[in-house]
Amino acid sequence: MKLHRVAAAVAGATLLVGTLAAGAVPAGAAQQDGRTAMSCYGDAKSFTKYQGDVSYPVPATGNYLTTTSSCSDINVRTGWDVFVRVCFVRTGCQADWKRTEGGEWLVVATNVRDGAQYYLNFITEDHITGSYAA
Repeated sequence: MKLHRVAAAVAGATLLVGTLAAGAVPAGAAQQDGRTAMSCYGDAKSFTKYQGDVSYPVPATGNYLTTTSSCSDINVRTGWDVFVRVCFVRTGCQADWKRTEGGEWLVVATNVRDGAQYYLNFITEDHITGSYAA
């Protein structure tokens, strides 16, 4: 009887450890190896969105950002928390806004084809600086 309790305890502990290990990566987290992420962020460019504008670059200028083969996603990092979405020239703006956390990279759009033209659309007219990698 004592042997059965020990076996049950070991099995329960094994199940618990396996569950915790499997849950260590948040659902939906990007699964990139270190080389891919370094290449993507290594090619990041800085931006400045000026007071009064809600987009970078301003679409009316006809200048847009273009995705590259360095990243499969569009990533943004700002100096403070702000809501952002991607607007594609061909298909329009994403419906959902995503909140950046100051100083952290945020994937704003996933699985984007190379050569896609887009701009970043912010929910505020405040002056914003940051980086983007695509």
